[in-house]
Amino acid sequence: MYEKEKADFLRKGYAIVPNFLDVGEDMEQLRGECSHVVAGAPHHSVDSCIYEPRRAIEEVPLCERPTCVQRLVGRLAQVAAVLLEGRVEDVLLLHEQYIAKPPHSPKSAFSWHFDSENVADTVYTPYASFWVCLDDVKHENGTLQFLPFSEGHRMSREQATALLSSIMVKQEYEGFDEYLSEHEAETISAGTGSLVILSDTVLHRSFPNKSARFRRAFMPQLGFSPIKEGGKRIPVLDPCGKPSSKKQKV
Repeated sequence: MYEKEKADFLRKGYAIVPNFLDVGEDMEQLRGECSHVVAGAPHHSVDSCIYEPRRAIEEVPLCERPTCVQRLVGRLAQVAAVLLEGRVEDVLLLHEQYIAKPPHSPKSAFSWHFDSENVADTVYTPYASFWVCLDDVKHENGTLQFLPFSEGHRMSREQATALLSSIMVKQEYEGFDEYLSEHEAETISAGTGSLVILSDTVLHRSFPNKSARFRRAFMPQLGFSPIKEGGKRIPVLDPCGKPSSKKQKV
């Protein structure tokens, strides 16, 4: 299961699973929570398009989060165990956020980056981000563009940092589009319910939302070790810290 996605993830740094989440009750609950979080967010969150349902991952236990979130994160733990090559019972929820780009928002683009660039070396271990499309995602409403791993295998953080520095310079000059084409940069389109999986070291950016509607995504991050100093371990299969009575197979 998920062997094709694992091959893409290891070779390119990202993978897409179409129709991962059905457009049904769980989707509507996620959209509802997204709307609630956006409505209650301070202005600085609106500027960045990033909205966190909890001020800190430890603030509300996972077992007290909406059932749609618990079900989804549980499924994602199965995928994470395959892609990151570990035991599903060891998968931790590291962070979660909604990314909601407002309509007609030219400033809602995200520049080139990789997800782990600000994680301290003392706590870093590889992890993955799971970008769940709550709307159809295309160029017009702020989709993602990836620069795949250049050597066909995972890029180290040192390599990603060097490449990012190079790109930030190159994009200021003519010929940058040709550079992206030569390096097989991919701009994705994904339907509602699709899952986009990102390695923490794959370089990517997103475009502004020029459409008349919000473009929303839910993005939990999963791995095997907390990514902040003193971070609490939150096992996905043991969300309340109780001894697990059963194990799941991948």
